[in-house]
Amino acid sequence: MEFPAHHRKEIAGRLRSRADHHFEAAFFELYLHALFQRLGYSVRVHPRAGSRDKRPDFLVTGDGGRGLLVEAASISELSDTARAEESRLKALYDALNRISCPDYFLNVEHYGQLSSPVPGDQLRRSIRQFLSGLDYEAVRTQARDGSQTLPKFCFPHGHFRLEIGVIPVSPEHRGDPGHRPLGVHGPGEGAWVDHRTPIRDKIRQKAHHYGELRRPLMLAINDAGGHADSTDVMEALFGTERWMFSPLTRPPNRPIVRRAPDGAWNGPTGHHNRRVSAVFLVSALLPWTVATVVPVIYCNPWARYPVEGLPESIVQLRLLDQQMVCRGGWPVHKLLGLPQGWPHFDRS
Repeated sequence: MEFPAHHRKEIAGRLRSRADHHFEAAFFELYLHALFQRLGYSVRVHPRAGSRDKRPDFLVTGDGGRGLLVEAASISELSDTARAEESRLKALYDALNRISCPDYFLNVEHYGQLSSPVPGDQLRRSIRQFLSGLDYEAVRTQARDGSQTLPKFCFPHGHFRLEIGVIPVSPEHRGDPGHRPLGVHGPGEGAWVDHRTPIRDKIRQKAHHYGELRRPLMLAINDAGGHADSTDVMEALFGTERWMFSPLTRPPNRPIVRRAPDGAWNGPTGHHNRRVSAVFLVSALLPWTVATVVPVIYCNPWARYPVEGLPESIVQLRLLDQQMVCRGGWPVHKLLGLPQGWPHFDRS
């Protein structure tokens, strides 16, 4: 069940990457390779496929002999721009943790978009000037009245700004050599999060990536953020739910649920993206969650090449009498051949 030797160097390089998304993608491919072998398939890495002669991640072949193409993808709510901003924020927090601040924890809130690195020298000078003007005993007295009364200052950087406050360290821990200044940090304002659109858009993208295909294609998605639920997935595939009322009846009738034509498999002109025969979905897959996250396969009822013969050991949803019906499913640890409770099992 080992990964083929001539592909190991490339995937090992991505596993060692300092970028989270490269590691997540590589680990997901290892997971899929092991899982499909456990399901009884033979697995071929990077086969040629489609009229564009592209290479999906795997061709898996069962006892029936008909192959199934599998393409792996990881998604999150972060765009490339947001990922770059997150990297700048991490660098900013690392810089704040290197500031000498023995008497206080820093309470940091940020507002706006960080489109370029914050000038570190200027920020450190501003913080040192701010801290030098504080009286520790006076700040401790203010802290008893709540954090809203504690001193803070603002550091602007274009359309981005930091609001930095202080929380006094307890007297017995002042000057501890292991003291890390950064106490509380995060955005100071809320934002709308969409878990449906990244799934839908990934399916739309991959549906045309290989050109014409002569066998089923399963798109395997790791929802790296782990926030999408079954409603998000169904809306991504079949369209968002709408509640319909008739204004012509008195009294108004009960609402009827209809789906808008904005899903990956159901659009304004009817059924589309039929080259994607199924979607395999896991959420927040990491090395220590493989025995707890449940993989689910959603089969496309209008696929050009339907996925057939899936083993009952894996959870699958299929359309039956106008409803998606769930079938199959072993406990995940059994599916992967791991001890129950792994990795926290009793070794005695």
